[in-house]
Amino acid sequence: MLSKGRRPVNAPEPLFPLPHQGGEGPNLDLSMTLLAIFIALVFLHSLVSGRLERTVVTAPILFTTAGLLILLLLPDPSEPSSAP
Repeated sequence: MLSKGRRPVNAPEPLFPLPHQGGEGPNLDLSMTLLAIFIALVFLHSLVSGRLERTVVTAPILFTTAGLLILLLLPDPSEPSSAP
């Protein structure tokens, strides 16, 4: 019988441990920022998609470019932050 919050000895480490599991867990601020950027991008795309149909810019190109820019501009979540 296991007590709450413990896992068997041979169990693998969770990929993204939740804060109550004793791990650091995912960076929720970064996750919320990425979600907000994605929702804003989908909204903006819906506003200009009619005009974009007549150009070479397609939805996959737009979202891939946005993903690359986000990758370059947002901090790396694997680096420890300086905030306490």
